[in-house]
Amino acid sequence: VQVDDLASALAAQSNGAAMIYLGNTWQAKPEFTAAGLEKLARNHGEVYYILPAIAGENEIAGLKNKLLEFAQTPLSGVVVGNLWALELVRELGLKQKIVSDFNFNIFNSQALAFCREQGIARAGLSLELNWRQIENLCPVTALETLAYGNLPLMVSEHCPVGALAGGRTASQ
Repeated sequence: VQVDDLASALAAQSNGAAMIYLGNTWQAKPEFTAAGLEKLARNHGEVYYILPAIAGENEIAGLKNKLLEFAQTPLSGVVVGNLWALELVRELGLKQKIVSDFNFNIFNSQALAFCREQGIARAGLSLELNWRQIENLCPVTALETLAYGNLPLMVSEHCPVGALAGGRTASQ
């Protein structure tokens, strides 16, 4: 279950969610600290931090610091959506599990083999795959897919339509 705040994470756990994905919109929320992650881990669930799909050069140092802080907690792993995020996790030498999300664009068995070679524990399939295509994959690693919720149409740092319609950004 992907959540954006501590109350939702705790509610999901109390209702049986075995894995919690902390959405990348929460990274500025003060409640998500090492202490918050430890509280979630005490409830005996897996907790994953989703790295943002887009990060500017000026944001990477903050992400590194946050990951290093979280590496000292019972965080189960991190979710990467692209190669820069995967490289960041490797550069920091994190020992937690690595999971790819749908942004990694897994369309075929060769991509799944690449994920396994890179140490990715679970691979999130591309949203464009239909059931028949998923059945034809040769899973060499555990698979995930988005089953319920909003389907992102694109990932952009800035929302062009929102900017034209009234100054809204991607986070609004």
